[in-house]
Amino acid sequence: MKTFSGQFYPSYFSPPSEATLLLSDRTLSIGFHDQHGNPARQDWPLKEVQGDFLFAEQRSRFTQTNTQAEFRVAGREAFEYWEEIKAEANKSWFRKKRTGSLRRTVALLSAMLLSGSLLYFFMVPWLAEQMATVVSKKTERQLGDSVFEAMKSTQTEDTMATRVLNDFFNALAIETDYSIRITVVKDEMVNAFALPGGQLVVYTGLLENMETYPELAALLSHEFVHVEKRHATRSIFRSMGSDLFVTLLFGKSSGLATLVIGQANQLRTLSYSRSLEKEADLEGYKLLRERGIDPGGYDRLFKHLKDSSPGTEIPEMISSHPDTDNRMQYIREAARGQVVKEDPQLVSIFAQLKNK
Repeated sequence: MKTFSGQFYPSYFSPPSEATLLLSDRTLSIGFHDQHGNPARQDWPLKEVQGDFLFAEQRSRFTQTNTQAEFRVAGREAFEYWEEIKAEANKSWFRKKRTGSLRRTVALLSAMLLSGSLLYFFMVPWLAEQMATVVSKKTERQLGDSVFEAMKSTQTEDTMATRVLNDFFNALAIETDYSIRITVVKDEMVNAFALPGGQLVVYTGLLENMETYPELAALLSHEFVHVEKRHATRSIFRSMGSDLFVTLLFGKSSGLATLVIGQANQLRTLSYSRSLEKEADLEGYKLLRERGIDPGGYDRLFKHLKDSSPGTEIPEMISSHPDTDNRMQYIREAARGQVVKEDPQLVSIFAQLKNK
């Protein structure tokens, strides 16, 4: 029996909600909040569930074949565990009989655990996320640095672009208690992400598409907010759920870094809830407005992200975060009447990036 945190889609036209999945040898149980905010649970018999791995999204998906409701979770672990459960279920009668007593014991324990699962579903992810709000900045930095070091072995740094982007961010003069460190990775992927404690990673595939400095300012301000508001830390803690909770509960601080490092590959495509993504957009825009930077940088940045995966845009109503067109719209609304002024220093630094 294992638990996973992800998104639950009650139907094709329903918005997703943060939920917790409990996979056992007979049932797939999902704990979530209904449209009125009340705790709810669905139990799907395994014979009515189809599991698959979405390679493009790097997510495991489980579908209730009768209702087409779905649960999605980042990474392969849930799908691989599902495969183990199916393999066990397909064992011959003789092999099952040999372990029948053990299986009955396990079934009894599972039933006892399921009786309290509704409380577990909501308390563990909530407690894990609350822990993220009280973890010290020093611990956050240690976690982020540990993950970054684990990633470095499979990545090639663009050292000149790294220097330029750090100069650019420093020129923005954003006040923060975090030490922001930006690394540019040579990769065609159009992406960037934030790690706990101040590490930002930007791929050259995204930088190559940029034509003006407000686009870079929009990107860095957005990722900075994910660090400043602890979005990365909160999302990682929540996604690890019970494993993280047990590690922290028993004071295994050395095991915390190891646990996070084990999720390093998934952090590259870490997804945030709609509310966190929108907060990063709007708070990042405020940083641009305070500096007189053209908010059109966000427009062009979002266009690059959209153009990088044509035909794969998921409607907002069934997506875990605001769709690109909607993000453009609310930034435009917030930017009405803004006074824009060119910053010669940022223009000069951006020119170094494009002329390198």
